[in-house]
Amino acid sequence: MSARLLDGQVLYDFIDRLELFELSPSLGSVDSLVAPTELFYGSGFTNQEKQRVGIDSQTFRLSVGLQDPDDLMADLKRALQA
Repeated sequence: MSARLLDGQVLYDFIDRLELFELSPSLGSVDSLVAPTELFYGSGFTNQEKQRVGIDSQTFRLSVGLQDPDDLMADLKRALQA
């Protein structure tokens, strides 16, 4: 799943508050992961290409692992509300 926050710094503050998601690109893990698109997927693209495919400093991808879905939702809500 991909999502976008309004500000790049807000994105990194949000990621810092997450407890159940690891900062990592998706590697076929059973863990839940959060990946800022620009950090993990942006190298090698021009700014025009990044814009076309949705890579920017505010967009992130979530990969959901094997943790309890209710725990993951609570973690996301808590991190967004802080």
